[in-house]
Amino acid sequence: MVKFSRRQLARYAVEEMLAKRPPAALAERLAAAMIVSGRQKELELLFADIDQGLEDRGWLARARLTTAYPLSEKLRQEIASHLKKLTGVEKVDLVSQLDKNVIGGFKIETANHAWDKTIRRQLSDIKGTV
Repeated sequence: MVKFSRRQLARYAVEEMLAKRPPAALAERLAAAMIVSGRQKELELLFADIDQGLEDRGWLARARLTTAYPLSEKLRQEIASHLKKLTGVEKVDLVSQLDKNVIGGFKIETANHAWDKTIRRQLSDIKGTV
């Protein structure tokens, strides 16, 4: 029986996705490989590895945008456009989440990058320097 590491599976998945192979078949093969290798509990880590590989290859950056309040669609599109330039990818998948604890500003996280421009972070920085 051949066992594959999670990173090997992630590289395989990225190659298949970039080759535009059918996603359903890829999902079945990945699920089978994870089960055979006993790595079912590492599914979230596999997804993170795939996200990193897609971003490294310049194809897709999955970005989590955290704000205290909802943003307009126009502003979300501007952020996505700016993220394409910053990360050097063709596409950005922007997922928003609200967190009143950030107070204001925004936090953006991708597989390879993070920007924290929240008021909470700024207040924390000030508190740490006083």
